[in-house]
Amino acid sequence: MFARVICNASVLLLAVTMAALFAVGTVQAREPCERDSPAPADQRIAECTGVISTAGDDKIVMARAYNRRGFAYADKHQYETAIADYTRSIELDPTYPWTFTNRGNSYDSLRRYDLAIEDFNRALSVEPGFVLALVNRGRTYAWQGRFENAFVDFDRAITLAPEFAYAYYERGNAFHSKGQFQRAIQDFNRALQIAPNYVDALDRRGIAYKNIEEYDRAIEDYDRAISLQPKVSVYYYNRGNARYFKNQFDLAIADFNRSIELGPSARAFVQRGRCHYAVTRFREAIADYNEALRLSPNYSIAYFNRGAAQLRLGEYEAAIFDFDASLGVDPTYAYSLFGRGVAKRLGGFVAAGNDDIAAAKKLNAKVDQEMAELKIRP
Repeated sequence: MFARVICNASVLLLAVTMAALFAVGTVQAREPCERDSPAPADQRIAECTGVISTAGDDKIVMARAYNRRGFAYADKHQYETAIADYTRSIELDPTYPWTFTNRGNSYDSLRRYDLAIEDFNRALSVEPGFVLALVNRGRTYAWQGRFENAFVDFDRAITLAPEFAYAYYERGNAFHSKGQFQRAIQDFNRALQIAPNYVDALDRRGIAYKNIEEYDRAIEDYDRAISLQPKVSVYYYNRGNARYFKNQFDLAIADFNRSIELGPSARAFVQRGRCHYAVTRFREAIADYNEALRLSPNYSIAYFNRGAAQLRLGEYEAAIFDFDASLGVDPTYAYSLFGRGVAKRLGGFVAAGNDDIAAAKKLNAKVDQEMAELKIRP
């Protein structure tokens, strides 16, 4: 979901626009229908519906209420319903750039990237210097792999609004997607200089630090993110990953436990299973992989990891079954092919096992070295 960080100037602009809007006519401002209202989404939806029903012939009031109700639906991840409201708002008032931007964000969330870019273009045609539309268009370009276009938008946005933390954040994400982790960290640093409690930037910088193996710095960022938002599952998951790579398996398991409590995910079960595997608790690892596959039945990596645990237990037929299942999802996954080869060899099918191992090495010349780290050898 796209980050919703707005610079102070944008917040002020929005507040003034909304105050002016609800000051006209006979409709009184209803706070939960305001875009920045802290009210729950359902309450905002109800209040905006009330504004719409009493707006009479005032198209502007009705248009803004549809826009804000759409924003509330988007907060509930009901993007199709949000798009319908944004579209009705645009029909009533096609001169308001925020509505095009909001609809573009919903299209982006649905991975309808061309429609998203079209809406951001329309927002910019209405207001050429609309920085939020520039950043969001850049983000969508980056999702498409069109990084040259993305960086043009990010750079222009930063030129127009050099204190807009969100612009640095999204440019950092684009650098991260290109594997340019140091450049990404620089942008996340700048975002955090502007907005020290920008928790998404802390999280993403932590991931970048992990990717360059600066695990202590990564953990510091996750600690800070958790202190700011202690009930967000992914922050515990990411800290658990950093601790896993530091071989702090018990601490990592504690983080994955908390991540699962807050929001069970297949990947958290897999990572907790990997911690159990690392300390040779293979049955516990298999139980976690079972849960991962219950949540995500086509999770190739979960099948691989369960196969590896069963291989370490000497359960060769079960291991082959899992490696087969993994390869059924991803036929090019060299680790499952190598693991199946080892299981076949140990199970007495030496020639077939050798064929699998040879095929795995063609896909990844270092697969035998990497599998040795899991204590899996021919």
